[in-house]
Amino acid sequence: MASPEQLRQLGETDKGKDPASIRRTYLQLPATLPGRVKSLAKEIMQGSDTRYDAVQAVKTYLAAHAEYTLDTRMPPRGTDFVDDFLFVTRQGYCNHFSTAMIVLLRAEGIPARWVKGFGSGVADPEIPGQYIISQGDAHSWVEVYFPGAGWMPFEATPGFTMAQGVGEDAAALAGQQAGEVTPPMTNGGVAYAGAWLIARARALAAEPWLAAALVAAALLGAAATVRMRRLRPALRIRLLLAWPRSSFPDRERLLGAAAPVWAALARRYGPRPPGMTLREYAASPALAAGVDGADIARFAADWERLLYGPDRPLRADSLDFLRRALRLAQRLQTL
Repeated sequence: MASPEQLRQLGETDKGKDPASIRRTYLQLPATLPGRVKSLAKEIMQGSDTRYDAVQAVKTYLAAHAEYTLDTRMPPRGTDFVDDFLFVTRQGYCNHFSTAMIVLLRAEGIPARWVKGFGSGVADPEIPGQYIISQGDAHSWVEVYFPGAGWMPFEATPGFTMAQGVGEDAAALAGQQAGEVTPPMTNGGVAYAGAWLIARARALAAEPWLAAALVAAALLGAAATVRMRRLRPALRIRLLLAWPRSSFPDRERLLGAAAPVWAALARRYGPRPPGMTLREYAASPALAAGVDGADIARFAADWERLLYGPDRPLRADSLDFLRRALRLAQRLQTL
């Protein structure tokens, strides 16, 4: 990966050096984007000599003018998501910061794209060198295109960092500061119950009956945990399908319910390579050639439409999306 010095040495931002395919796809902005967002982008980056400096200027601005919180609301109907974040609430989580950064960069002609993945999780208490990653480790960040270097990842959210600094590998993203230790029970505490019981059983090996009982309880608990983890995505989707007609779930809930499908696909077919979009991943040979290839491709297309479409998608489209996600969740949990 390129270092900050190497990226600066690429010189001033030259839009002509960006390939046409990159400009065509990664400079797109809504036709309805408010003018004050474009004006703000120009103001933030007007003193930047290089593309790298422009990116850093946006990061600095967001850190100074917006607060990280998970307690958010959907913007009022007809309101631009980024405009509402930058000028009204000034509060949000990784999706807000990364989306705002991309829009600001694109407004100044800098190709950028949105990436969603997972942090490093926490160390497995039983298997050295392995980590447990849960939905709580989900995170989004930004990749910026540099002519001569390609796509470079940048952290947009204050309080988060990437594992190797600024020239980091996107796959090594870590959602915590260097040196920070996550308490072992912070995320997915139930997942550690089985491992804890096994450890206690070993410590009490001198008491055969008690040790046997603890081991049996650990095995039952672990089996129940695995079963619940596999059923939980499908159960959540079923609950949304039964949502009252008068208040059908919004885009954020729909995407949240279907997100585990991507994790299940990664477990089955292998993780999505860095730099590959979700639609490209769905069209890759391993996925496209399977019996669920058509459903996966449609699921990816529907996901993008939901992600970038209206805050309140049509009920019929939402139902189709959830039914397809449910089919995939049920199919993948049996493979």
